[in-house]
Amino acid sequence: SEGTPENQDIPQPQLADFSLQPLAISTSIKNSFGLYQRFITGIPPPSEDPEENLDIRDLRDAAPPRSMQEPFFPYPNKSSFHLGEWYWNNGHQKSLANFQALVMIIRDPTFKAADITKTRWSEINNILGTHVGDFNDAEWLDMDEGWRSTPIVIQVPFHNRTKAPGILSYCVGDLYHRSITAVIRERLTGSSQGLFVYYPYKLLWEPSDAEHSGVRVYGELYTSPAFVESYKALLNSPPEPGCSAPQAIIGLMFWSDATHLTSFGQVQLWPAYMFFGNNSKYDRCSPTSNLASHIAYFQKLPDAFKDLASDCLGGKGPI
Repeated sequence: SEGTPENQDIPQPQLADFSLQPLAISTSIKNSFGLYQRFITGIPPPSEDPEENLDIRDLRDAAPPRSMQEPFFPYPNKSSFHLGEWYWNNGHQKSLANFQALVMIIRDPTFKAADITKTRWSEINNILGTHVGDFNDAEWLDMDEGWRSTPIVIQVPFHNRTKAPGILSYCVGDLYHRSITAVIRERLTGSSQGLFVYYPYKLLWEPSDAEHSGVRVYGELYTSPAFVESYKALLNSPPEPGCSAPQAIIGLMFWSDATHLTSFGQVQLWPAYMFFGNNSKYDRCSPTSNLASHIAYFQKLPDAFKDLASDCLGGKGPI
């Protein structure tokens, strides 16, 4: 085959023309505490103050009431649900106590015979026997959306004086996790954003005596120097081709800690949490805000791994 001549011009990728846009600085009006915001943005500046419409209801500790559109899914109504529950929860061999329980269901004032005349029992039974991941129309099924299981294989080195020198591939189990980008998309398109700051700013303080003007106030991730500088770097970078949407920085914060499920015993989970730094720390710390996203559940090394390592090391494995 013929080679490419050294003097032949090799086509290079063409970069779109890009010129830095001037960054505008806009300053808000001081509040009663002498605090004000200084935004460093492109053109135009932010159209709204994220705290402008904040009221006492946004800071309450009580969770808002939830609407249950299909509380008896897959049963169409309460009467059908109670009959189905009686059928499945009492086994194949019915006793006198089971019969009396059925009589109590029928005698209940809220039981309506007309509600069960058109109930499609066979279809409901098929739904109950199908994996929940096959359905997306019920509210309680959304919790499983986007989760996947990935086997995790680690490389364990053993020196040349051991029974089996070299690199040993060991599967420690499956990692149950979600896509981080999917969680970001879900949060940004959902209604439970809380106080979500797209445009970082410098928070400054000027006391009434004006002895010290422009004192930097720290407290939120979106007012930190690192967040502001990252946003400036984003504005000075080429935009996505064909996209004219405003650019924003999403700050991700991760935590992980083992959680015991019972007061006695060793049953536990090891979840990984993800928060958004664009939310206020006061919202993130409020249990009723529901701003934490579970993105993974870690596995501990099983006891079988210790046995394997001990065997490869001649009975001197890890304790």
